[in-house]
Amino acid sequence: MERYLSQAAAYLPSLGQNQKEIRQAAALLAETTNQNRLIHIFGAQPFTSSLIGTVFFRGGGLANLNPILDPSLDIAHGAWRSSLCRDLEGLAPCVLDYYENIQPGDAILLLSEDPSSRMFREAVEHALGKELRVIVIAPLFQKTAEGCIFIDLGPAENLADGMMAAAFSIVLDVLLQKAAEGCKVPPLWQGRGFPKSSSNEKTLDAYLERIRHL
Repeated sequence: MERYLSQAAAYLPSLGQNQKEIRQAAALLAETTNQNRLIHIFGAQPFTSSLIGTVFFRGGGLANLNPILDPSLDIAHGAWRSSLCRDLEGLAPCVLDYYENIQPGDAILLLSEDPSSRMFREAVEHALGKELRVIVIAPLFQKTAEGCIFIDLGPAENLADGMMAAAFSIVLDVLLQKAAEGCKVPPLWQGRGFPKSSSNEKTLDAYLERIRHL
């Protein structure tokens, strides 16, 4: 416990180096929301895909957040199967194209604990080709592509076991909170934790046909 806490205390302040990028990304997400567009979010590995559930359909969170979830990255369908799928050529474009509600000019958050993976690299290239406004959150050693906002979690080997999940969660929470603060009238789910449908009828009506996983 003490060793883990000391590693956390040493690492977490380094996230502050991304303040400029987080402000830029939050402003982009706020602008996207003010234009009544969706914010798509895609985790390019099973680990980052599972993190999407911590910010989607959450009380106080943005209602225009559209998760891109695919069985190939869901360990409920087999962890080893997911491990094999993550390096399949052409899978990322197929997954993204399956979501017909992704439109040019929308924003997309791309999460990856392994920026060298085929799934992540193809997701970035395809998103840029679809004229999406791309925000990457990953432990990056170097910039992956031009045209993205990069939020760098630092070298992966510096992240202790479990610390990577904390790093992603902290960045996502701060980013989406700042984005909501920058909106004229942010579309937020009412309540705490998992929202009640009775308290969110108008919001559900507004997004039920636009967001596949509502």
